[in-house]
Amino acid sequence: MHVSAEPTAALNPYEGSEDLNAGEALQLDGELFMEGEGQPIEVGRMKRDLRTLGDDFIETGTWLTTAMEMTWQAAPALLGYPQLADLIGDRHRIIANDWQAASMSILAGRMLHR
Repeated sequence: MHVSAEPTAALNPYEGSEDLNAGEALQLDGELFMEGEGQPIEVGRMKRDLRTLGDDFIETGTWLTTAMEMTWQAAPALLGYPQLADLIGDRHRIIANDWQAASMSILAGRMLHR
């Protein structure tokens, strides 16, 4: 079976095109991308929210980095107390884990900005 389409004089160059938005997405998100209409308002809002989250992650990570630097410098004072020897390793591990979490928070914030 051979089918041919006759050219028509469309008022819109996208006339007859399938919608690029999944029906479920429209029902759940309520965002409709219209050709030639620019970026939907909802997308701008999402971008602002992501930038704000990025700022928060960077701020939190920076604060935690400073806190862990100060804690790291204070930790050697515990070496003078032999009764705490079994806890010193745990303390250093906690500081290292928190420091790593701070770095990951800053990285996540930078990725959200990108």
